[in-house]
Amino acid sequence: MRRTAAARLPARGAARAALSSGWAAERGRSGGEGGGAAEDGTGAAPRRTLSLTPGGRAELLARLRSPKDAEITDGQRFFTVLTFLGLLPDPAAQAAVLRRRQAFLLTPASFFYEDGAPATVEAEPDLFRRGMLRVARATGTEEKAWLAEALAELDARTAGPSGTQAVPSGSRGPGRARKGTV
Repeated sequence: MRRTAAARLPARGAARAALSSGWAAERGRSGGEGGGAAEDGTGAAPRRTLSLTPGGRAELLARLRSPKDAEITDGQRFFTVLTFLGLLPDPAAQAAVLRRRQAFLLTPASFFYEDGAPATVEAEPDLFRRGMLRVARATGTEEKAWLAEALAELDARTAGPSGTQAVPSGSRGPGRARKGTV
């Protein structure tokens, strides 16, 4: 394993879940894009550290720029994307990923359907399903609020001095994503 030119990523918290899910770790090992090692940790458990080769880092950045639909629509997979999204150097590319998630969350959906329509908390007679719907509503409300704040911050970072959008060369710019990617 080459460590000299590799970026080291500590596997803690959400990153640990991401890495153990195979999104980065197993794919990187099998593709020759990196490797891992265990090091002494501060507690009883060893600390896992992954290393990426320059090719592995390029692959990670490409996957972050264009996550699969399941990585946008599945909450845990999206958290994996969020874990590493800050590695993308372009705020417009970061915002494009967040806009895809925002568009998904703004589409009416539910865990349960009645006559083809999403069930609502108010109309659900089952105590436990009501609980699921309430928790999902609260989580969705907070995530939508955070996405709006994050997008405003990222848009401000890409704004030029006169308030126009600064677009990196070769970029489609904010709001100009390829058809089908939102």
